[in-house]
Amino acid sequence: MMILKTNAHLSRRHLVPLVFALFTVTLLAGAEFYLRRTATADKALVPRVFYSRNTALRSANYGRVVRNQSGVDVVFIGSSIVQTGIRPRLFDRVVAEEHGLKTTSFNCGLGGGGLDTNAIYLKNLWLKRGHPKIVVHGVRLADVISSQSGEAKWQEEMFNPGGIERMWMSHSSFVLARSSLIERLMILQYSGLFPEFLKVLREGKKVATMRTDARRQDDGRGFMALRETLAEKLQKEKRVKGSSQYGPRGDEKSYTRGKAKIKEIKKICDNSGALYVLINIPEHPNMYGKEGAGLYSRYVNWIRDFSLEKDFRFVDPSNGDPRWINSDVLFADYRHLTFEGAELLTRKLAIDVFEGWDEGYESLRRK
Repeated sequence: MMILKTNAHLSRRHLVPLVFALFTVTLLAGAEFYLRRTATADKALVPRVFYSRNTALRSANYGRVVRNQSGVDVVFIGSSIVQTGIRPRLFDRVVAEEHGLKTTSFNCGLGGGGLDTNAIYLKNLWLKRGHPKIVVHGVRLADVISSQSGEAKWQEEMFNPGGIERMWMSHSSFVLARSSLIERLMILQYSGLFPEFLKVLREGKKVATMRTDARRQDDGRGFMALRETLAEKLQKEKRVKGSSQYGPRGDEKSYTRGKAKIKEIKKICDNSGALYVLINIPEHPNMYGKEGAGLYSRYVNWIRDFSLEKDFRFVDPSNGDPRWINSDVLFADYRHLTFEGAELLTRKLAIDVFEGWDEGYESLRRK
């Protein structure tokens, strides 16, 4: 009898930590499910693991689309000119109308992100999580002639010391494994945010939530609309930010780094089985300065020749004409398009990207 009592006592003693562990796991799973719900995520605080609130929202929306659609077909990468210039839902609709193809696309453009930053995000987030069939990479002249030191300085200023981007750039297996968990578990993305939340409340400031940022993004697919036009801005101020023109360019050395980074991004796509498409996104014609069409023509021809050399698809919606979009109403500034300008560009890309491209057709037909 004594032995039976002892065994029962031991069983209860071992049962307590087991019950506690199950309770903890259930609680954490419930919290994860709660954060993943669309309605809740809109009200939730913005995680600080990414370099900007806007990027955190884009990542959350991307995960949502991937879960709901069982992946994505096409992703658009690039800087803010992609973020504000391509409308995924419109792209999908026009592709269906013009080519009879069903696509789910997402705008993964990163505000301020150059070629290096896009390579990092493409390799560690967009491809791993969504497994897109096609990667459409939008660039402008400034992207392919930018310096390594310039983007490194930007990353140093923008990437948080404990942020996900610095983990991705690490060579430690442990750090990379930790980053993989943080990418997949929203509860880890919110770790340590509660003290900051209390501080904001004490200071009487407005709490930044997913919903407050969502107003800047129209379609839940990463696109960010700019409504105020360049024409309206010029009426209020003589000089608009970002109006500095390009100086003389066109020698081979100007594009050395651009070539290397584009090759790297294409290789990342190849390794994941995704098709790579490079597209030219025109800026305001005034950006090309005194050289105008000559500078623009050299830049476009360089990309076209490079695409033929390295065997990837290149699409230029402007057909080599820097004045293809030549309206202060369609530009928000000298680099970014307005909502209406983005419609013009998106419709043209939806037609041009797949026109006569059998490999692209086949990749989308293989569901």
